[in-house]
Amino acid sequence: MADRVLRLVNNQVRVAVAGGPLVAALAGQAAAAAAQAYVDEAEAAAAAAQQNYEDALAIQALGDDAAAIAARAAKAQNLNDLADKEAATNNLLFLQSGTGAGSRSVRDKLRDTKDLGDFTGLQASIDGLTAGGAVLNLPVGTQTGTGTLTLKKAVNLAGKGTAHHAFYNAGTERGTVIERAAPAAGYAVEMESALNGYGGFGLRDLSIYHSGANTARAVLRVAGIQRPQLTNVEVATLDNAVADYGVLLEPAANGNLTLYGRFDSLYIAKDNGSKPNIGLGIYEDSNANVFCGGSIQGIVCALEMGGTTLSPINNAFVGVAFEGVYSASVEHEFVADGAGVLGTPGGACYVAKLIKINRALGLGFYSCYFELGGAPATYDDGVNGEHPLYPAISLEGPNVKNVTIDAVQTCYVYDKGAVGSHITYGSTGKVYDTREAPMLFLRKNSAQTVTSYTNVAILYNTQVVYRADAISYDDTTGIGTVHQSGVYRFDAALALDGFDAAGETFAYMRLATSAGVNMKGRNALVDGSTGGGIPVVFELSGAVYLDAGDTFTLQIFQSTGVDQDVTTDAEYNRLLVQKIS
Repeated sequence: MADRVLRLVNNQVRVAVAGGPLVAALAGQAAAAAAQAYVDEAEAAAAAAQQNYEDALAIQALGDDAAAIAARAAKAQNLNDLADKEAATNNLLFLQSGTGAGSRSVRDKLRDTKDLGDFTGLQASIDGLTAGGAVLNLPVGTQTGTGTLTLKKAVNLAGKGTAHHAFYNAGTERGTVIERAAPAAGYAVEMESALNGYGGFGLRDLSIYHSGANTARAVLRVAGIQRPQLTNVEVATLDNAVADYGVLLEPAANGNLTLYGRFDSLYIAKDNGSKPNIGLGIYEDSNANVFCGGSIQGIVCALEMGGTTLSPINNAFVGVAFEGVYSASVEHEFVADGAGVLGTPGGACYVAKLIKINRALGLGFYSCYFELGGAPATYDDGVNGEHPLYPAISLEGPNVKNVTIDAVQTCYVYDKGAVGSHITYGSTGKVYDTREAPMLFLRKNSAQTVTSYTNVAILYNTQVVYRADAISYDDTTGIGTVHQSGVYRFDAALALDGFDAAGETFAYMRLATSAGVNMKGRNALVDGSTGGGIPVVFELSGAVYLDAGDTFTLQIFQSTGVDQDVTTDAEYNRLLVQKIS
């Protein structure tokens, strides 16, 4: 017999239970629970339908913009990511203002700049940069270390300003300083590219110092880099540290060249016992580098250029101060007759070499300043006696070619046979040029009295163009000296400011040489007084052979019996001497 019977009566379920009232009660409870479950299901379905309806309304309100829906979802995800340290900056979005801006992660934005504090040390920071001009920002303060700090790939170090080593030595810390105890014969900082044609290296707004007991080869070496950029960089040795060079430019070990560099406001300093022996050295094929402003200082010399077989080509200095402090370390050279020492009166002298150019092809100094501070007026090497001492830019011979120097006023130029030099110097703007045939061109605009019946030396007082390696001239004595044997042509003119005479008189020009070869111009005959202000012009032309060391003098003779005056009009008074063979 069945326990229960379900009957449908008038759309109602009726249960007949066998077993009495207890069994009937239990069956009723089960039916109630099942009914509640049906109700819950129905409510959930209704809630889902309501949400779908609301979402549909939201989409309709946004104009069916799927991108806007995605942005809402991304913002929600960003909020969720705040609890995840790694995802926090990677998924948070940054949107720059302005037309055309696009979204990117905050992490990418923060990586636009790289600071020293982002890494575990200076060398590790440099090594961790991506080559291709990446910039590492250095804070105010000193980064010390031992050994060479190396930049082997295209990176840039940017500080907060130079420290000025004089203040730094005195204990005042400011600016950004890289202080390294460089290894013996090594470098405090080395920039060298192992790849041919590699650029993107740079330093700016910082100081680099060498400290310690080792004698470094250089405080900073730049080798094998194209387009290095140094801006507002100070280089020095500290205390009694020694370096052969402040800054050294040369090819890399693999032969790559240092080319097309720009060095703005480079300061190579010496002070407080520090000794960068040579301020700046440029060697071999270090070509087309430009130095603008700044100061280059050294103990032995401020600048040396050269090479074993190759010359630095087309380097230029604009507005740079070359400075030295005179000491016994400066290279001295005795010059027996003063030949080639431009701007001096001639005679035995010593040259102290502020700048030494051993090799160069194309070199320019424009509006630069040259000074060897504390240099004495005379010097005695213990062998050649005491003679005047001249600080000089020394052009060391025929491997120096096509040098241009302007505005040399606080220094001399010593030309030992350079080829193709063009030099303007002195307050009178004298020009010395070896790009043309050896020549001397003089004018006279100063007053001079010519006594009667005497061969009076003419004092031409303005040297316009001349080559001191071939011909020099002393405008205080009127004596010229030739330094190369050969045939010289003389073309001279002089005017007296009228004759004051009662009867017939004459006058002429005369060339007198120490070789005994003399030459007289044509007589000018005057009958009576011509009156003042009416110039009487005398001329001389001709050629003579002179040996190196021979001297010459242009003279004038007049027979009026009274003194006559030379006109001060330089239009009439000139002397041209040319070596023609």
